[in-house]
Amino acid sequence: RRVWAAAAGGSHTCVLLDNLSMKCFGNGSNGRLGSDGSSSLGDVADEMGNDLLAINTGANVLAIGAGDLHTCAVLVTAVIKCWGNGSDGALGLDDVVNQGDTAGQMAALGTVAVTPSITTEPGVVRSLAATAGETSVDLSWLVPSNTGGVAVSDYVVEYRATSSSVWATVNDGVSTATSATVSGLSAGTSYEFRVSARNAMHRGITALASATPTTTTTTTTTTAPTPSSSSSSGSSAPSPTTTTTSVVASPLPVSFVEGPSATVIATTLPNPTMLSSFVPYSTALTTKQKAEIARFARAIPRTHVVHCVVHSNSPVFVSRIMVRRAKAACAEVRRLVRGVQATAVVSNLPTPRQARQLGLNEESLARQVILRLGGVAERRFG
Repeated sequence: RRVWAAAAGGSHTCVLLDNLSMKCFGNGSNGRLGSDGSSSLGDVADEMGNDLLAINTGANVLAIGAGDLHTCAVLVTAVIKCWGNGSDGALGLDDVVNQGDTAGQMAALGTVAVTPSITTEPGVVRSLAATAGETSVDLSWLVPSNTGGVAVSDYVVEYRATSSSVWATVNDGVSTATSATVSGLSAGTSYEFRVSARNAMHRGITALASATPTTTTTTTTTTAPTPSSSSSSGSSAPSPTTTTTSVVASPLPVSFVEGPSATVIATTLPNPTMLSSFVPYSTALTTKQKAEIARFARAIPRTHVVHCVVHSNSPVFVSRIMVRRAKAACAEVRRLVRGVQATAVVSNLPTPRQARQLGLNEESLARQVILRLGGVAERRFG
């Protein structure tokens, strides 16, 4: 893995990796390595590399710090956890007990209680799913894992036809229900839906899903009565009528996530063009990349939005250098096609199959930008 940050303590070292996990090595006294033990790590053969286990922080890590005898991490859930020597209350747990040097301590490690408490907007709603019916779509989701420090007071539900740039809000009042039905839709038309949580501070990150309302086709097959052989009484009984009903199944829902820096979009939009990999730590376009963008630009309809896509394995964290690369590609598109809308976006990681189709691998993913056509751009007058 690649290292995104490092922190050196008095006699131990910690690193933040590109998958937002954390590893520590060196002097293990007092549990400062977060290994649920006090043994030193990295001082004998075969303890580093893949043999060095990631710390059980309970959530992905955004930032790390190493003191002389203890270690702290800021998590994506907007909390701080510290472990190691608890003398003088250094771990912020209202005691002086060491943490991280006994089995099970890291899994049960509490968070630092910061006063006053910090209130932020909610995180993204989880597991948004859209189930299509006839002229309607049922939406369901889960409460955000991070509500921003206070309870969610409302969920905002919006929708639009995929070909439109205007979102309509579902008029369901103020509700904390984690489901909604959008009705009055056109069968056979593709729609996008987005749901966001709201608390006392602000409206949070948006989750996206798409679905196409379907028509229900009923086919009735009637078998005409067939006279039976005469019985001894001379009467006959008609055969029963058989009715067969077939229903056209709706497509599976597809869910996406919107991050704080940009919208996460599908990895299946048409006409993708993958630029050559950027040089490590560079955000400047090469001559080859400019030529690739020029070829893509020649086929761009000015009525469409261009998405300059980079990938992230976290919906709430993306490297600034990745965003700069996407913005550089978009700037070149706008230079070549005057008037076109080009937006830098961050996409969820592609599936293994999509990665194979695009020629992506884990090593190149962090240095790759993909150009795609988005929806129809909104026309502006005046």
